Amino acid sequence: MIEKKIEKKLDVYMPYICMGFKHEKQDGKTNARNTVIMELIDDICFSPLSDFHERMFNSQVITEPVEITYESGKEFSHTILFAVSKKHEECEKEIKEYFEHLRQNGVDEKLFEIAKKKKEGELIYDAENFMGIHRTVIDSIIQDTEVFEMANVIKDITKDEVDNFIKENLREDNMVISKVTEKNK
Repeated sequence: MIEKKIEKKLDVYMPYICMGFKHEKQDGKTNARNTVIMELIDDICFSPLSDFHERMFNSQVITEPVEITYESGKEFSHTILFAVSKKHEECEKEIKEYFEHLRQNGVDEKLFEIAKKKKEGELIYDAENFMGIHRTVIDSIIQDTEVFEMANVIKDITKDEVDNFIKENLREDNMVISKVTEKNK
């Protein structure tokens, strides 16, 4: 039986919480698409420009932006969320409530369009610099996609797809939590 929540008290400067969401194994093209969807979710929901970040940062629940990424390979796919917080119980509760809000209401349409344009701009920037081109080639090999297929992927992703990904994948029933908190001093 897999433990759904693990907490370790260690001698750390800043405690953190990590939430993992297991997904069904996908093919390379679906994983590439899900990677972009998760990058959009990160920009819309957790970037310093989001209402969630502003509220959590101003109330000192988090000290850095929450990070969320989709990771995948031929045999696995999952999402990892990472948050730094001395108020880890409140942080966990707020993130769970935020995901519930997103499942019920979806992401903001205006922020979705802004995030999508940002991704398109990043793709153009990456295509114009040496390291960006190398990264694009490596990503396409890992994800088993065509080198410049991401332009079409980004263009084709809809708000409904993002909302559905949240509803289907970012749920408590497929989530595990790992916390590293401070030892009592």
